[in-house]
Amino acid sequence: MRSFLLLTAAVVLAAPLAAAPPPPTYGTFGFDTGGMNRAVTPGTDFGRFANG
Repeated sequence: MRSFLLLTAAVVLAAPLAAAPPPPTYGTFGFDTGGMNRAVTPGTDFGRFANG
């Protein structure tokens, strides 16, 4: 009887682990520095520096 209870408890406690969803996949996001004009210093003309 005791082994049956232990087996039942193990199955009940392990069931949510098997049904857990996979971790989410993240896309590409963030700050894009491709359009920056690094030839201009930000202190001189920040608009040209940030926007190219």
